[in-house]
Amino acid sequence: MNKRSLMIGLFALSFLPSFGQSVADQLRVAECSFRLYNGPTEVEVIDQMVTMRGFEKTTGDLKTFGSAYHLEFTYKGDAVDLTGGTIEFLDEDKRPLHAMAAEDESRFMQVDTLGHRPNPKTRYIAISLEGIPLRLLDEVVSIRIRK
Repeated sequence: MNKRSLMIGLFALSFLPSFGQSVADQLRVAECSFRLYNGPTEVEVIDQMVTMRGFEKTTGDLKTFGSAYHLEFTYKGDAVDLTGGTIEFLDEDKRPLHAMAAEDESRFMQVDTLGHRPNPKTRYIAISLEGIPLRLLDEVVSIRIRK
């Protein structure tokens, strides 16, 4: 095998791990397995992961930029309304370990809450973990959206 063939083979091998993976799989920071509740009702979660996203905040005339981890859920069923609610991080006994108000819409992101996609019962939520100790997530078993 000549040097050129070896270089081409190594170059091709460097792309194999990402070939066939979804964008989400390539960009995911961590997999997780939290249970999600809309009030007292458990939501049918299809997929979830922790990702890193950039953000922009405006306070008066000051704009700041940064990045934060986000917990993303793909789920089936009715839309979970986070507006004005509380996001609770619960332990295995459903005791709150941490809670945050969802009044600030920069804390969460929802896609097409009106269901105009081809499969309107598949929905997406991303919750910002900015300001939440990541070690806390090791003790979290479920997340509840409470109004």
